[in-house]
Amino acid sequence: MTRNLLLTICLSVIVASGIFAQPVESTQITFPTLGNCYLCKLRIEGKLNLTEGVLSSDWNYDTKVTTVEYDESITDAFQIMQAIADTGHDTEWYRAPDDLYALLIGTCCEYERTIDYTNVQIGYLSLMGIWMFPVGITEPVNPYMVSVYPSVGDGNVTLDFGGELPHQEAFLKIYSMNGKQVYQRKLPLQSHTYLDLTSLESGQFVAVVTLNGEIILNSKLILIQ
Repeated sequence: MTRNLLLTICLSVIVASGIFAQPVESTQITFPTLGNCYLCKLRIEGKLNLTEGVLSSDWNYDTKVTTVEYDESITDAFQIMQAIADTGHDTEWYRAPDDLYALLIGTCCEYERTIDYTNVQIGYLSLMGIWMFPVGITEPVNPYMVSVYPSVGDGNVTLDFGGELPHQEAFLKIYSMNGKQVYQRKLPLQSHTYLDLTSLESGQFVAVVTLNGEIILNSKLILIQ
């Protein structure tokens, strides 16, 4: 009798787990990552495997390419590439800090730093054909002290020019994390502009403000509807 009761309980738990388990919304990205050897592979993949939200990772030391599958509700391409850079390896969007790269000098892991970061804030993820605007790579020159807030909210957003007002109208574009433009508008010449983004779905976005084609702000937004 006891055995049958335990079996019934176990089966109930298994069935309930299947009912309430939520499918993982995974995304795969592929991007260049510089390194030389198998130790680099262990270092890069080891860091990624400890990164919350990463489901699988692979760095190919022949092609110098990293492939990562991740749960986009937990992490994103920015955090993943930054995590790798923090191990001393340059990625397509993020250059490793010089002090971390210096730890590899004189070892088999020392690699030649061949990625040109001159235009990195434009954020073209070449292997995937996606245009993005990474946050915090090269901060744009911003005499206008423009800001968008709150960075986390329900979609009721304010854009401020805290410094001088531009002489020409600026433009705001908002991109999803996979590079799709989901919103745009011309900004009036005023200090405060209120934006209603409540029509956008919950998720992470990048707000980009341009003036005469130059980026004067790129800022991450998280909308929770």
